Amino acid sequence: MNEFTVTGRLNFIDIKFLESGKVYTRVLISEKQRDGNFVSYPITLFNTQSKSTAEDIVEKCTKGDYVRISGKLNINKFTDKYGQKRENIELIGFEFSKVIWSETERKYIDVYEENCVDNEKFSTIEKTNYDNEEALIQKTMGDTPVQTITKTFEY
Repeated sequence: MNEFTVTGRLNFIDIKFLESGKVYTRVLISEKQRDGNFVSYPITLFNTQSKSTAEDIVEKCTKGDYVRISGKLNINKFTDKYGQKRENIELIGFEFSKVIWSETERKYIDVYEENCVDNEKFSTIEKTNYDNEEALIQKTMGDTPVQTITKTFEY
């Protein structure tokens, strides 16, 4: 299966409820390239039997948020009205999470564990250092650390 992961700013979000009961959300994610230009990726997210991904992204994210979306590439082959064979690549998102830029790690890191990642696998340990006014949040899977986030609080 062809898979993708895109991290960028959420520029457009639109949810549709179909008469059949199916729900899907179309989003537009933009990311800045090394040359300074922006590239936008249209992505469609669907609800499944086990996850309400399409509805969750609308509830938890707003335009301008940085998000990471993972999913699969769907290649549609068709013949247009002029008889030309065409291919269209569609990005179908399965998971998303809000992210922030970490200067210390020099990469985007997940902000919320409740965003469509298997919550049951994660536990959170939170420690606060009141002298530096920083909170250290460590996500673990069993005894294995998965991610550590340090947040500085501004008053």
